Amino acid sequence: MAFEGVIDLSDQVRHGVFAPLRDENFFRKGRIGDYGQIAWSDDLDICSDAAYLEITGKIPGRTKNG
Repeated sequence: MAFEGVIDLSDQVRHGVFAPLRDENFFRKGRIGDYGQIAWSDDLDICSDAAYLEITGKIPGRTKNG
């Protein structure tokens, strides 16, 4: 399944694990990782499922046991 959209990380880059993304040169190193995630390094990525939910605005469904 292919989709495209925008993920607003402006609140997250102020501190914490996403702070390195404030550096434009580092941000531009983003790529699609081995498992479909958006990755900048081995330590910094966004899960493809989380990206999909953020872009589409969908809410995760309950699991069978949840």
